Amino acid sequence: LIELKTPLHSSQSLYITGGHQKLGNWKPEAVKAQRVDELHYRYTTDFAPEELIEFKFTLGSWGTVEKDSSNRDIANRKLVVDDKSNHQTVSI
Repeated sequence: LIELKTPLHSSQSLYITGGHQKLGNWKPEAVKAQRVDELHYRYTTDFAPEELIEFKFTLGSWGTVEKDSSNRDIANRKLVVDDKSNHQTVSI
């Protein structure tokens, strides 16, 4: 589950991209998250337990990649897949 602090405009979509085939191999528009409601999106796939995943969120291009509160690029997000849980929640 992906939790947003502020909702996207209704014409926008949220994408996840990363260094894995299941995350589009860093193609910013390849993997679209499913809108659940105004502040929640979902992307479902399987990764190997304990696998390290690096990723970012975009609105479909590198020009719309997530930024920090000062509008600067942020480092790749990193997540180690939990072998005891079947889901992960990320807040952005």
